[in-house]
Amino acid sequence: MKKKDTLLNTALAQLANLYQAELLIRDFLKVLQHYASTDDLKWQIFGQRHQVEARNKRLRVLLASFDHQKNSASGEEVHGILRHGLKMIKQFPHDEDKDLPVIHVLMLVHHYMRSAYSILGSYFLKCGYPMEAKQVQKYAREEESAIEEDMRVHEAILLD
Repeated sequence: MKKKDTLLNTALAQLANLYQAELLIRDFLKVLQHYASTDDLKWQIFGQRHQVEARNKRLRVLLASFDHQKNSASGEEVHGILRHGLKMIKQFPHDEDKDLPVIHVLMLVHHYMRSAYSILGSYFLKCGYPMEAKQVQKYAREEESAIEEDMRVHEAILLD
């Protein structure tokens, strides 16, 4: 029983961390949208902001179903990626040159989040929560789709 409790506590801590990370990402996407110079990239970020907001609401409900305190998490891993990304973007003095580092940051964030949701789904499965596992695996697939969209916009920028 202790092993299952440890797995569940780890899963809930990761869930709370992802909830906080999504809040950080939501706010940071507004910043990235400001730095984007192409309409295609701006619209992509706009769509991702809405997807993140919707997912964050669902994460809040999921956390509440476990009666877990979300304020114990920080989303620090994502915060580090975002902080590094902003520093990288600011190195480019011309707006039209910032699209590639913006895409770079988006890809880093989406890869991290895809992996984190995938692992969280495995924790939930191991703990006997198949519906919760299915839900977060859906989020991993959403992140995979976001990566594909990032690649599409990246290629369009290179061809422009």
